[in-house]
Amino acid sequence: MNRKQDKHQDYRGQKIVKYLLLPMSACLAVILSIAFLFHLLGDDTRISGSQESIASQAVEAYETMPLSSAIEQTETTNTVPPETMQNTTTSIEVSDQEETQPHSTEQTASARYTYLPQSELKLYDGIADPRTVKARDVIDPHSFSALVNKGFTLPADFEPAELVPASGFDWFQLHPAAAAAWTDLRQACQQETGIVLYMTSAYRSFDVQNMLFNSALNRKGIAMSVGYNAYQGRSEHQLGLAIDIMDSNTSKNSTRFAQTETYGWMMKNAARFGFILRYPAHKVHITDYSYEPWHFRYVGIELANHLAEYDLTLEEYHGLGPLSDFITDPS
Repeated sequence: MNRKQDKHQDYRGQKIVKYLLLPMSACLAVILSIAFLFHLLGDDTRISGSQESIASQAVEAYETMPLSSAIEQTETTNTVPPETMQNTTTSIEVSDQEETQPHSTEQTASARYTYLPQSELKLYDGIADPRTVKARDVIDPHSFSALVNKGFTLPADFEPAELVPASGFDWFQLHPAAAAAWTDLRQACQQETGIVLYMTSAYRSFDVQNMLFNSALNRKGIAMSVGYNAYQGRSEHQLGLAIDIMDSNTSKNSTRFAQTETYGWMMKNAARFGFILRYPAHKVHITDYSYEPWHFRYVGIELANHLAEYDLTLEEYHGLGPLSDFITDPS
């Protein structure tokens, strides 16, 4: 176990040098050059711009779309004809630079990641009510390794820099790298098992997540909702990097998916395509979410394989333990 921990620390140390220290020296030179240019141009030079978040998606489209509807809408484009099945790579090209760039600002976990002290935290069956969690802002939300959970929140107006339709499910959108990986993952699953993967959710805006959380509270009650439903701003889906999936043997997102051949294949192969199971059963105390065998997160191939090898969640990768460890005496 110590050897694995040492290798994990070595891995993170190499990341610091490769993606932080070296780029920082180059960035410093660029910043100085830009500062000099701005001095020449005067103080009127400004860079600005924003995009309004997308909030017109219906709640039920994400939460209760029947499988029969998904199959009917996709069966003409979903199936990869046997004669065209090949061991090919992504249909959307993602260069090495795009794959590694999001890690460029990573530092050691202890230097950047820690939860705020929690004086008002309420737990239901050991799982925190996100409305009572004091959260920090997400660090580097455009990174593939960005941590979004109950303790790290995205702003209401955050959107990925780019979103594209998901292959076979063009009413769902993903970050281009995640979309490319989804295409390859789905084709490989069908080629190797004959099973077709179906997507039930992808990118969600802050406002849609707000509607989903409130809907869950009204229908399922607080104890169930805090275990399975993310609070607005605290959902990975807002990054455009998370997907919920099922197959033709499951009619909705359910833990029964864990009993399927599809899930077994995913657990063995998801990392090949840059995906991880985000909320595993034996890490509920770390992730602060109930077991979700349908929820996978794109983090890039290199990091996905690292996390799989050492059985780490994103929280553990960033040096974090249970949120409940940060409960303080309100007095």
